[in-house]
Amino acid sequence: ENGKKKNMSLAMKPSSEEAETERQDPLPASPPPSARILRWPKDLKKTISREQRKFLQLALPMSAMNLVCLAKLTISTAFLGRLGRLHLAGGALALTFANVTGFSVLAGLASAMEPICGQAFGAKNFKLLHKTLFMAFVLLLLASIPIAVLWLNVEKILLCFGQDREISRTAQRYLLYLIPDLVATAFLNPLKAYLSAQWIIFPVFLCSVLSVSLHIPINIFLSHYLGGIPSIALSICWTDLNMVVLLLLYIFTRAEGRRDEC
Repeated sequence: ENGKKKNMSLAMKPSSEEAETERQDPLPASPPPSARILRWPKDLKKTISREQRKFLQLALPMSAMNLVCLAKLTISTAFLGRLGRLHLAGGALALTFANVTGFSVLAGLASAMEPICGQAFGAKNFKLLHKTLFMAFVLLLLASIPIAVLWLNVEKILLCFGQDREISRTAQRYLLYLIPDLVATAFLNPLKAYLSAQWIIFPVFLCSVLSVSLHIPINIFLSHYLGGIPSIALSICWTDLNMVVLLLLYIFTRAEGRRDEC
């Protein structure tokens, strides 16, 4: 029995050679967490350039589209200046009031659908994508009702702030003919968000360029037949309606093309 115990103890003890190899070859120490975080990828330049290209593909057409939309307001202001100082003052005041109380509100409401549409498109949940677009139409149309009521009483509001009576009356007349543009904007902003969530930016830019390029002849045509403040306001409505029609045509044409591919 004593011999067996000695043999077992010898078997359990490591040999001198194994002990020396363990001393010579220690286990590699794992790098600290800070070193792992600060380690840059080898293809960093390629990664940055690739991300910058994606960013510019999205940002440049959107910036150009915003510039085109601002050009529409500049053209309208120029035609207002041809009508006289009173029309220019009243129309400019009406445009500022409309942008602050109307179009900016509708644009903010439409921007709420962008993250939902982006997630739905990424998950290929096209039913949710289309449902969000429809609900945005309804929401913006409902929001346009109190905005229109506010615009109908803009003369009283401006008089309370000490504005000239003639300028306030001209501004209210301008906003009266600009009310149909609320309906066009209630469709236009959701369509833009719907397409941008799918990374469709350049066709939207082309539609905006085409519609704004027709803004000058529309102003000339309406100024000849209507004249005055109504022609300038209705030309903006007509231009935005043209863009809505162009975007809808693009969406339906694209959908038909996908069906043919399937």
